[in-house]
Amino acid sequence: PRGSAGQWMDPNLTDPRTHQSHIGYAHALAENTMLAVDYTHIDGRKELRQLNLNPIVNGQRLLAPDFIRVFGIPNVQNAINVRSSINKSRYDALTFRFQRRFPRATFQAHYTLAGAYSYGGSTGNRSGAGLPQDSFDPLAEGEWGPVNNDERHRVVAMGVFELPYGIQLSPV
Repeated sequence: PRGSAGQWMDPNLTDPRTHQSHIGYAHALAENTMLAVDYTHIDGRKELRQLNLNPIVNGQRLLAPDFIRVFGIPNVQNAINVRSSINKSRYDALTFRFQRRFPRATFQAHYTLAGAYSYGGSTGNRSGAGLPQDSFDPLAEGEWGPVNNDERHRVVAMGVFELPYGIQLSPV
């Protein structure tokens, strides 16, 4: 079956799924002051990945002999890209959060150390990961690496300030 934009869909396509685990710890350092540490691990499975069923092998399309036999010409079809649910991904994040409350304000600061990896540079989003370098081994070790939107370090600081007349100011 064909999907959007002329993309072929694997008849065995399944919904992507994730296995997630999270652990956290929070401790009051002093009155109105808190420190928290959280760890998150997510394994993505059955995510989308494109496969070319008609790659060039030794200078000729793989299905060229079949096309010659049926149609009499070798290049009836160039690449035949099929969206399959074979991709895998992994995300790990360690987050530190500091929070301090004052009589008319609250301050928070977060630091996250994270890594997101998959085959083909993309997780199980709608478009899926791109074509593998080797159509016969789409989950080869050399295909595993950081995803396109991998963000290793993130620092966020924010506050909530009580102003006169019940107005709150919250810069990030």
